[in-house]
Amino acid sequence: MTPLYKTIYKNIKKQIDDGILNTGDLIMSESQLRMKYKCSRDTVRKATSLLENNNYIEKTRGKQARVKERNIYTFPTSKIETLKELSKKNNLKVKTKLISISYDVKDKEEFTKYFSKNVEVKRVRNIDGEDVVIDIDYFDANLIKGLNKKICEDSIYKFIETNLGVEIGYSKKIVTVQKPTSEDMKLLGIDEDYLLVNVMSTTFTKDNYIFQTTISKHKHDKFRFEAYAER
Repeated sequence: MTPLYKTIYKNIKKQIDDGILNTGDLIMSESQLRMKYKCSRDTVRKATSLLENNNYIEKTRGKQARVKERNIYTFPTSKIETLKELSKKNNLKVKTKLISISYDVKDKEEFTKYFSKNVEVKRVRNIDGEDVVIDIDYFDANLIKGLNKKICEDSIYKFIETNLGVEIGYSKKIVTVQKPTSEDMKLLGIDEDYLLVNVMSTTFTKDNYIFQTTISKHKHDKFRFEAYAER
């Protein structure tokens, strides 16, 4: 059975997602929610705290909570652009935090099967002060050598193209929507009911050699993905 605070959370979240409540609108007060759902103050506060943590509302002490303005970032899926390149184009404040660099990862066969030796790079992307993307990259360690914290927090592609002389060609992508893992929840500060848009990529050099596989996990309400199609 779903806890009552999650029911309250989901109902208000749906009103915001459906456009019934818009940026700046007041949500129901604590007392109104307590009367509507016949519940305790603690239950209401757990629901509104979850809404606040997931960036749906902003609370000010002594005032009614309001629907928060939520920026939506556009990512192209039909071409290869780094987050750093997109941030310059769209005037975004982007920071990258390296979580780990691991060599010869054994338990991610779906991503590492193309490489005799692999290196895993795990990073969190922060846009305008909010952690919004987890990038987990797997590289062919025989080709991509010399990665370190500075490179990973700046631009891996810049290093690959400029320092290693590797010409990046094209990428195949698969988009899915999934619930977060416990690690995702910790890194992005989200709860188990929050959905992530996962973009899985296989990237090739210009001479058709697979050098990278990736899973990028995006907060579902922060991005839209654009693709161009021709008949």
